[in-house]
Amino acid sequence: MTDRAVSVAVNYVLTLTIATLLLSGLAVSAGGLIETQSEEAIRSELDVLGQQLAANIESADRLATVAKGNTAEVRIESALPTRVAGTGYTIDVAGDTIVLRTTDPVVSVSVQFTVSDGTAVETERTVRGGNVLIERNGDDRLVVESA
Repeated sequence: MTDRAVSVAVNYVLTLTIATLLLSGLAVSAGGLIETQSEEAIRSELDVLGQQLAANIESADRLATVAKGNTAEVRIESALPTRVAGTGYTIDVAGDTIVLRTTDPVVSVSVQFTVSDGTAVETERTVRGGNVLIERNGDDRLVVESA
C-alpha cells in the first residue's frame, strides 16, 4: 500500500520536470525569433535612412554643379533619427557608398549613390546617427558631418 504514495509523488515531479523543459525550450526558441525580427527591423530602417541620405547627397551634388565657378556654399541638413529600433548607429561615406552600422546587434547596410564626375564625397570621421550636414565649401568635395 505504501507504493502508491511514492508513485504519485514521482509522477508529480516528472510532470513538473517535463513541463519546465517544454517551457524552457519555447522560451529559447522565441528569444531567437525575436532577435531575428529585431535585426530585420534595424536593417530595414537603416536602408531607408541610407536612401534618404543618398538622395540628399545627390541633391547637394546637383546644387554644387549649378554653383560651380561661384564661391557659393552648398549646405544641406538631413534630419535623421539618433536611434533605430532602440539602438544607435554610425554613418561612413566613401566614394559612392554610404555604410550604416549598428553594434548591438551587429547590422551593416550599404547604399550606393551617384554624383557627377570629379566630385568626391566623404566623411572626415565616422558620423553618429542624428542630424547630418552635407556641405561643399568651394572645392569639388562634399563632406558629410554631424550637424
